[in-house]
Amino acid sequence: MGGSKIGGRKVLLLSFVLWSSTCFLVPLDPNRVTILVVARLLVGVAQGFIFPSIHTVLAQWVPPHERSRSVSLTTSGMYLGAAMGMLVLPSLVKFKGPQSVFLAEAALGILWSLLWFEYATDPPRSEHPKAAAAGFGESLLPTDASPKTKLEKGGKTTKIPWKKILFSKPVWAIVVNNFTFHYALYVLMNWLPTYFEQGLQLSLQEMGSSKMMPYLNMFVFSNIGGVVADHLITQRIMSVTKTRKFLNTIGFIVAALALMALPIFRTSSGAILCSSVALGFLALGRAGFAVNHMDIAPRYAGIVMGVSNTAGTLAGIIGVDMTGRLLEAAKIEYSDLSSPESWRSVFSIPGLLCILRFHCSAMAICFQFQSPLKPITFPASTPKKIPFLRCKASFSTTAATELEPVFTSVKSFAPATVANLGPGFDFLGAAVDGLGDYVSLSVDSSVSPGHVSISEISGSSKLSPNPLFNCAGIAAIATMKMLNIRSFGLSLKLEKGLPLGSGLGSSAASAAAAAVAVNELFGAKLGVDQLVLAGLESEAKVSGYHADNIAPAIMGGFVLIKSYDPLELKPLIFPQNQDLFFVLVSPEFEAPTKKMRAALPTEIGMPHHVWNCSQAGALVASVLEGDVVGLGKALSSDKIVEPKRAPLIPGMEAVKKAAINAGAFGCTISGAGPTAVAVIDNEEKGKEIGQKMVEAFLEEGHLRSAAMVKRLDRVVGTMSLSTLVCTLSSESSDCSSSLSLITLSVRSK
Repeated sequence: MGGSKIGGRKVLLLSFVLWSSTCFLVPLDPNRVTILVVARLLVGVAQGFIFPSIHTVLAQWVPPHERSRSVSLTTSGMYLGAAMGMLVLPSLVKFKGPQSVFLAEAALGILWSLLWFEYATDPPRSEHPKAAAAGFGESLLPTDASPKTKLEKGGKTTKIPWKKILFSKPVWAIVVNNFTFHYALYVLMNWLPTYFEQGLQLSLQEMGSSKMMPYLNMFVFSNIGGVVADHLITQRIMSVTKTRKFLNTIGFIVAALALMALPIFRTSSGAILCSSVALGFLALGRAGFAVNHMDIAPRYAGIVMGVSNTAGTLAGIIGVDMTGRLLEAAKIEYSDLSSPESWRSVFSIPGLLCILRFHCSAMAICFQFQSPLKPITFPASTPKKIPFLRCKASFSTTAATELEPVFTSVKSFAPATVANLGPGFDFLGAAVDGLGDYVSLSVDSSVSPGHVSISEISGSSKLSPNPLFNCAGIAAIATMKMLNIRSFGLSLKLEKGLPLGSGLGSSAASAAAAAVAVNELFGAKLGVDQLVLAGLESEAKVSGYHADNIAPAIMGGFVLIKSYDPLELKPLIFPQNQDLFFVLVSPEFEAPTKKMRAALPTEIGMPHHVWNCSQAGALVASVLEGDVVGLGKALSSDKIVEPKRAPLIPGMEAVKKAAINAGAFGCTISGAGPTAVAVIDNEEKGKEIGQKMVEAFLEEGHLRSAAMVKRLDRVVGTMSLSTLVCTLSSESSDCSSSLSLITLSVRSK
């Protein structure tokens, strides 16, 4: 909970500093037992925050397809530490005394804290590639917003959904797994050395490095499990859910058999082999459930981890104490602990727990959670939400039975967009003619049914070919889910005509083209509003939940977003008899949307609010009346957003002034920038204005830039979805071969 409130990085640092400092103070004087107990209690309290904080940090930084190996690698350090401890500490105690163990641990902890303080950073911003992929700890798809969400000066705070967490079957499945794993782990880590010494009559010092093998095996198998899990998921060999179940079940069953067989082995090599198998497969099983906190609730991963880790800690307390009592009873019955019968119940109990967990948890309630594409609907911290995500499934589907493809392939185009338009922040955008992205989509039998594969990306080397982290891929998947497509795999090619981070709706164009292409491939069953919602899945992932780019990219013309909950879109028809040109000047400078959004004020004064509202009204009126002069004046009048963003774009203020002086009716930042957009009603005049703006960028901002003049992509009476080149499938075509390639202008009333 602390990690979610103030940040996992800070809580992790404080935890390490506290327990490291306390280790320095641990006394071994028998007359100071109270101080010893208090010191050890503080160590336990401090260490209790470590794993929830780790999960909070990983949920913020690591994308879903890398989470298994990231969690495995991070947490496997404790197994490596246990292995090194078994190797080094007996000799350290012999030559330096017991106090040296605590001093060594404290020194290592302080050293780690200094390194963490120096190199660790706060939750990532959008310019970091890992952050963009991870979605800042957000689930891949937006979840319902919490009515308790409120904005503070320092950012967003959300009431933690304790009721949903505590009554969630997936959460309890994780709790059961954590209890079982830690019961077996703590029993072995605390009592295995005793078993070697008293059960097998072996000397730990004489065993040499062999005694560290069980713990070293945990380190190895934990990382193997993480790598295997991510490979199975990214290569689509298994779904996320099946992968987690597979590793968890295999790991726990093999570990259970090895645990129950351990007392049978009476030699050093046999016991080490059996205990290594038991601990190794326990670690493999942990790779199947340790990442589930981020699967089911990435925003609350640290909190869910805290809940489940509490069960793990209780398992350690119960297991270690119960084992001690069992051994005391066995010592009375058998006079010593050297017989196999003395240890049979010690290792059989965790083995039976692993088997019972399989029957009671894995097959009944465990893994009823959704994959990263279908998170359980814990409240999100954003006040905007997708209406059709209120049901249990991630998307509503439009067809009771699965659709057949109408075409074998389609090629779609989606235009660039200018959004915000001064005072129209997040609720007004327009499509730009002749500039945009293309998506080619085809039915591909080599792609797993229900999946999308991105086979080629041209025009940009920065985009991920993983459809889960590509704007076109996310929108295509969303559209397939809405259409209930499960039996066909699709191959997608993306041709980027828009630069990334330009303020021209680059991500929206890719998403719009992909959503339209999937819809057309299966007979155009979805309406415009549903296609916008599918495209919004991509926008929410990469730049935030705003429709002022995706809506005009799909609908064309000017579009007013009347409401986000529920989503209501209103096309604004610009008069056909009036010309409108956008002068677009894009400098060689990238302005990521999330970075530009971070610059926005958290509070605004009433005078500025009233002013922007009046100018937004004037902007809408000017669009409907075809008043280009009034449109330009209103577009230039923003007093809330532009004053905060313009200083972040070198030379922007001078560029705006140059545009107005050259005759533009108005000028502002397009979207989040850095492109500057001016409006005019004459193309030749627009070219002159563009040249002046280019000169201003170079002189004042020291940035090279390119200018172009484009018309409004207008629509009269209909909503233009896209232009598609479609190849008819043999099943649906009744025309001659000469008509197999057709061009469609798709429109929706």
